[in-house]
Amino acid sequence: LARTRFAEDGLRPLRAIRFASVLGFSLEAETEEALGQELEVFAKVAWERKRDEVMRMLDEAATLGGALESLNRSGLLQALAPELSIEKCVAQMDACGVGRGLERLTIWLAASGQNREQAQALCERWRLSKKNIRKVSIWLDAYRDLKVTSPLDSYELRRWLASIPPEEYSSMACIAAALDSNACH
Repeated sequence: LARTRFAEDGLRPLRAIRFASVLGFSLEAETEEALGQELEVFAKVAWERKRDEVMRMLDEAATLGGALESLNRSGLLQALAPELSIEKCVAQMDACGVGRGLERLTIWLAASGQNREQAQALCERWRLSKKNIRKVSIWLDAYRDLKVTSPLDSYELRRWLASIPPEEYSSMACIAAALDSNACH
């Protein structure tokens, strides 16, 4: 039955993973097995619809480990973003908290070794807004600049903070704290 439903709408496997992660339940074995069996149907789904499901999952799920493992096992991650790894920083993405989907995406990009240009290419493929692509770019650049000069003395910290728009301080603190934790290295 699950495979039949997934064949009707290629977004349903991704939506099933999102619902499981957001609502905190596990998928039945038959459903889990069927997730990747209709990848050709999934490939036909508009990127905007795929993006919306992934961003909702990143924004609303309390924990992402199971969801990312399901994406990887099913082949959906390869279809969505082969450049992203689930091996690093799932706990850090979770630590950033619910309601911070764009920050979690930035952590995922940075932990997967994506530079600004690579991150922009993924964000454009996913059809993120120009505003959100700009935010991700600012955050990745600011984090890179922070890592280059760490540890910071008070002058360097003030200079670094001056390079970031004040409205981005909270997001940058979340990203830097998550990526600088020991589990990320």
